[in-house]
Amino acid sequence: MVYEKLIQNRAFANVLMVVLLAGGMAGAMLIRQQLMPDRIEPVLTIDVELPGAGPGEVEQSVITVIENAVRGLKGVRRVSGKAMEGMGHIDILMAFGVDRQKMLGDVKNRVDRITGAQAGPGTGDILVRGN
Repeated sequence: MVYEKLIQNRAFANVLMVVLLAGGMAGAMLIRQQLMPDRIEPVLTIDVELPGAGPGEVEQSVITVIENAVRGLKGVRRVSGKAMEGMGHIDILMAFGVDRQKMLGDVKNRVDRITGAQAGPGTGDILVRGN
């Protein structure tokens, strides 16, 4: 059959081999490669300013409270916070496919409930934003 034709006509077999190798090398050169994929993870950010407060106080009175309140929302994959002198920063990593605007509204509502309950002279500015 085909093998018999290739055995009888060695020149055709060699040309076929060269064409297949050249096609494979050209295809390999055209493959797009990336070290890191173009995938933007949906993240909401909460920045809290609490002038005059130390990192421990910010962690205890703001970061932990907001993290616990937001962690229960549907579509939240991970919550991480960082306390610094006079301010705190919280990142909320959302699951893919979650409506960002709805999640932003839900997070703002949770944060507003917390700050409404704790309103007083020590309450600082809170900014909730999404990417």
